[in-house]
Amino acid sequence: MYTNLSNNTGIERGQTYGVYKPRILVCAPSNAAVDNLLERVIGRQFHQLNGDPYTPEVVRVAAADTIVSDAVGPVTTSQRVEDLIKMGASDGKKFDGQRWDAEYRRHAKFVSDADNFIRHKERQLVECTKASAEPRTVPAEGDDVEPGEEIDTRIQKNLTIIAEMLQCNENRNRAVAEMARLAYLLSHLGPNAHHVTRDQRIDGRVDRQMAWNQKRAIRKVRAALEASFVDDAEIVFTTLTSSSRKVFRQLTHGFDTVLIDEAAQANEMATLIPFLHGARRCVLVGDPQQLPSTVISKNAQQVSFQRSLFERFNELGAEALLLSVQYRMHPGIREFPSEEFYDGRLQDSASVLGRSQEPYQDPASGLGTYRIFDAHGLEERTVSNSVINHFEAILVVCLYKKIDKCLRDGTGETAEGKVSVVTPYKEQVKLIRKAFTLLCGGEGAAARLGVQINTIDGYQGQESDIIVFSTVRGSADGGIGFLSDVRRLNVAITRARKALYVVGRVGKLRAGAGVWRDLIQNALDRGCIVDDVDPRVMFADVVPVDEQERAMNKLTKGNRVGVGFKPIKPGSHAHPTNPKPDSEKVCREWLAGQCLYGGDCRFAHEKRYESRSKKPCRDWAQGKCHRGAQCVFSHDVGMMGGVGGGVSKYSALPPPPAGDGRQQPVIDDI
Repeated sequence: MYTNLSNNTGIERGQTYGVYKPRILVCAPSNAAVDNLLERVIGRQFHQLNGDPYTPEVVRVAAADTIVSDAVGPVTTSQRVEDLIKMGASDGKKFDGQRWDAEYRRHAKFVSDADNFIRHKERQLVECTKASAEPRTVPAEGDDVEPGEEIDTRIQKNLTIIAEMLQCNENRNRAVAEMARLAYLLSHLGPNAHHVTRDQRIDGRVDRQMAWNQKRAIRKVRAALEASFVDDAEIVFTTLTSSSRKVFRQLTHGFDTVLIDEAAQANEMATLIPFLHGARRCVLVGDPQQLPSTVISKNAQQVSFQRSLFERFNELGAEALLLSVQYRMHPGIREFPSEEFYDGRLQDSASVLGRSQEPYQDPASGLGTYRIFDAHGLEERTVSNSVINHFEAILVVCLYKKIDKCLRDGTGETAEGKVSVVTPYKEQVKLIRKAFTLLCGGEGAAARLGVQINTIDGYQGQESDIIVFSTVRGSADGGIGFLSDVRRLNVAITRARKALYVVGRVGKLRAGAGVWRDLIQNALDRGCIVDDVDPRVMFADVVPVDEQERAMNKLTKGNRVGVGFKPIKPGSHAHPTNPKPDSEKVCREWLAGQCLYGGDCRFAHEKRYESRSKKPCRDWAQGKCHRGAQCVFSHDVGMMGGVGGGVSKYSALPPPPAGDGRQQPVIDDI
């Protein structure tokens, strides 16, 4: 491409003046992790040794159908190539090349002006160098050094001239690169391209052979342009597997350094791919305390196929350097993972400590920086053997609405783009998206609001201002599944910058793995647990109860048995008049799981009756009575026709404490 430009125009790339810019290939296992890195590079400037900002030439290599963020899209090679090709088609179909030609002439003029500027600066540099070589401190007559200036001032002027030359030369080389691409487009797709005859251009006929030739030429042009963008870039971003794409075999020179992020999450085979491009050094960045690569095959696991190159180096004695200063988490979020996973060695950066408090971080808002919401929802198995929790799905959306309200009331901003939701199960991801659809304005509501909803494994390597962690597991007799992997827990609770909200059944989680017990105990000690959360009570101001009820009915398709979200009948919020404040009557709404009054209810929240009865105990007959000798009904087998429940697994359960308005009947917890 550059050879053709040089042969036809005599224009070549300028000198480097001894300055060599290293080329870096940055890889990660997933597209999300790559884009997260690239967004930071685009959003934050590099700085040279003298403090001046510097923007390197960066590109993102990915398949044309890869979904990337809006910030990353303009630097992907596929989009840059497509934009350049479309520039030459005035009507969207026929390539007349007028804009290509105009852009080529504009860059050619800049190159000519840059050549004149560089020659002028070279003459200045020669004159200043000669003047600086004379051993004197007093300026000579005619010298351009101001009176009183010293020799070091003249040296500084020399350095300034050199810097101007280098900057101009860099801009000139970029213009030459664009000229080479445009010239290539004009020669292969322009009006004088070999595959378009003069007669066909005049009368507009496009036969089948011409169309086929043009498509073949476009494929060839796309490949050449993509290679030129990658060749000219200083930093190239791609996934580990995409580093094997054909474009990397068409480069004229390789890379000096390969940097692999999330290296502990990639298996060895994938990590070795970028090394094929001749890098002289490699930097592996990863966290062995977080998730390894995902390998489903048990046979592959037996031969350690999931092992990362990072882990192998550690086993061979290579010492990993801990980056102890963290730039993400609020100190209140950082506290537990630092102590539990990193021996308390994590330190907060000045940028973290200098952040101003957000409205939702104020405990008075009902939220805070770090909270665990004790949600008594029950898990369900799906036909795909995944796990979902309807109660938590509704609660997650209510939390988002509460965060949004806090921001609107406090700063006038919205929560758009500030909240992400993580959960261990794919089906729960789908369920939460449906909940957003039902409560936040229709199909695709989560995407419109900028809420990322993903599995923990899929979200590794990313971060957000606010993370809502839906743990899902809430059965009385099952385990905690994926949550038992402490590395998955570490990933989930270290993604948040400003606030972390964990939604789950505290008693269930506390009975799980040891780290979960430590997490719950730490939260209890710090006062970060919100007990017995019912979104219809806590978040009725942001999501009306009737809307929550309708959403739950649609999510469960009317079958709400066992989801932990008891239906509320219209008008049931008001209790009937109770003439006896100390009434012995039992709260019927509490028995049905519908009482919202808690400790303020004037009726008894325990299973008892006004007087002893000779009727048989039906709960005991089913093996569910927990009151034993205190039960007012008979436990006599004879009264039931010889059938009785006797002692069952439920008999060991303690009765609900009297007066605790939030305690549900034991049968409801089973």
